[in-house]
Amino acid sequence: MIRRPWTTGELARLKRLYSDTPMSDLAAIFGRTKSSIYGKAKELGLRRSAEFGASEHSGRMRCGQSRGVATRFQKGVSRKARKSAVVGLDQPEPEALQL
Repeated sequence: MIRRPWTTGELARLKRLYSDTPMSDLAAIFGRTKSSIYGKAKELGLRRSAEFGASEHSGRMRCGQSRGVATRFQKGVSRKARKSAVVGLDQPEPEALQL
């Protein structure tokens, strides 16, 4: 993607929209990557509003949400058991080849 400088109109619009608009919408509005918008917002000292942080668009976990439960380790499983399950160390070693 070719870099292009931000215009004064785009900067004014970003300042107006950044606090409450989802990032995917901002990327579509400006035709820029999410990282370039994050970078410019940080450079300008822009922050998300408290209302945005409380909305579902913020992506934050809230009490009672069950996102990621299926991929969590079960309680009582030792660290060694977790590692062996991931790496496959619980499999018996194959017998050495005899020549």
